[in-house]
Amino acid sequence: MLQTRTGKRTAKASVQIACDMVAEGMINEHEALLRIDPERMNYFLHPTVDTNAEKTVLGKGLPASPGAATGMVVFCPEVAEAKIKADPKVQLILVRSETTADDIHGMRAATGILTENGGMTR
Repeated sequence: MLQTRTGKRTAKASVQIACDMVAEGMINEHEALLRIDPERMNYFLHPTVDTNAEKTVLGKGLPASPGAATGMVVFCPEVAEAKIKADPKVQLILVRSETTADDIHGMRAATGILTENGGMTR
């Protein structure tokens, strides 16, 4: 018995594969565009981490959304809200064990949110 399924890949990989196939003459540009899921192109609208940048990895986890964020770390939603009121241009990362409805004001103020518990939602 043989089982097959569609291979899963990132949006970036889908574009790279389509471009490579055009470069190799396997498909034309029109076919390449048809092979890329338009809904996944949202990925390219979010900031990402430069893969060539020098960095120190402190931990790994599951992303809850596409993109990346940088900023000053704050541990309290009230502090996040106060800092953003004092300087609307400041970028903050709200760090919590997990978020609750009580944290919404801090979440709204933050550029990014990092939690110990939780994971991806769809």
